[in-house]
Amino acid sequence: MKKSVKLLSFLLIVCLCASCKKESKNASLSISSKGQQVDSVWIQLYPYDAPDRSNTLKLKFEEGIVNFDTLITTPHFGRVKFPTKLDNGKLEYTFSQHIEFLVRPKENLHINASFSKDGFNYSIDGNSFNAELRRYNTQIAKETNSIRAIYREIFNRFPDEDWTLPGIDSLLQKRKPNRDIIEDKKDLFILDNLEYEVAAYLMYYFPKEKIRRLYPLLSEEAKNSTYGKLVEKKMDFWESLEKGAPAPNFSYKTLNDKQISLDQFKGKYVLLEFWGTWCPPCVKEIPELKTFYDSNRDNIEIIGIAYNDKYDSWKNFVTKNELNWIQILNDSKKMDLTKTYDVKAFPTKILIDPYGNIVQTFKDSGKETFEQMNRLIKASKSQ
Repeated sequence: MKKSVKLLSFLLIVCLCASCKKESKNASLSISSKGQQVDSVWIQLYPYDAPDRSNTLKLKFEEGIVNFDTLITTPHFGRVKFPTKLDNGKLEYTFSQHIEFLVRPKENLHINASFSKDGFNYSIDGNSFNAELRRYNTQIAKETNSIRAIYREIFNRFPDEDWTLPGIDSLLQKRKPNRDIIEDKKDLFILDNLEYEVAAYLMYYFPKEKIRRLYPLLSEEAKNSTYGKLVEKKMDFWESLEKGAPAPNFSYKTLNDKQISLDQFKGKYVLLEFWGTWCPPCVKEIPELKTFYDSNRDNIEIIGIAYNDKYDSWKNFVTKNELNWIQILNDSKKMDLTKTYDVKAFPTKILIDPYGNIVQTFKDSGKETFEQMNRLIKASKSQ
């Protein structure tokens, strides 16, 4: 609550400063609501290209209306979350009804939401993107409401939110048919709306190959839109990590408090090993990783990059299991190497040649992966 008050105070100060300028870039959002069971909403707002920099405010309705005003200099994506009241009276935001929107500098948006036993409906005005996004959300409303009903059942039956309890898995599995339908409807909606920016937005979180297949189909207007350019930027980033591309350099302190950089190992192969002590497949393959390191010690450096680990547990694990190659602990606040190398699964291995170029990325673990790396190294020696 204190955090929200501080953030709101900051935004108000920013807005007052903005009023002194000749050209204000304030954006505003007003929300009208009927039939909701609660007296407040959460508003989440973040730069369209930086979802990890979101700010969240909890605001109360005054006579059924919430007004929100902020200074922005770039397009921002946002969500309005209406909490769901559980049977025990507790408010839950995890599976709440929410409305997504895009707001640009100097834009004024208005949302009208209405609630009933069957779910909720809304209208939004302010720009064409939001109108098209609402049209998509209307098409998947039946499935999203079914998924929310499943979450409501889970939170009512398991109020302590212990996701390891028996019975939760079977309830979570009930989401799959609706999720599959949503994915199918999303694909069809994109293909039917290639001229609109919303198609680029919906494909933004697709897997790599799916984006590469769909992006060329977008209209030039959609490609040049805010999200069209973001998708293009993402594809350029993937291309920069393809086979043969220079591996991005980095500088880090090791577990032994020694500063190292990737560039210093040119002349030898380097294997970046993204892992975690919490990751069963990562731990399982340690014996094979040790064998691989011992057989290639003269030609390769391994840099273990632990992700989402606490320092003490990571240090104790490395020492206890005698992981004698270079070990660093990923720091998401300074330089997040998982983002630098687009790593989303663990373990992931990236083999880099003596010239500093990416040879291949391996997202599997096991004997075959190490055999393949051995073949690649052996083949390069014979050239």
